Amino acid sequence: GVTCLCPGPVTTNIGQQISFSGPPVAMRGPGRGLEAMAPETVGEQVRQAIVENRFLLLTHPELQEVLVDRARDPEGFLAEQAAALADGA
Repeated sequence: GVTCLCPGPVTTNIGQQISFSGPPVAMRGPGRGLEAMAPETVGEQVRQAIVENRFLLLTHPELQEVLVDRARDPEGFLAEQAAALADGA
């Protein structure tokens, strides 16, 4: 089987791994009022989804609407994200 993991915010050290070209910019948090999950929690969710032969795993089910919007209009979604960044949101 296949399980597709769509993680929301997860506590990792990814911010320490980023290298910048040009002046650094402020990092944005997970947003949407979501609390970042521990990697161990996500790992357990993945294990359970595999055991259940579940295809789609959303670590934060409340993000389903956002993911549906992305899939429906990927170009529009990216344009909105770029506009929000340009406005400093």
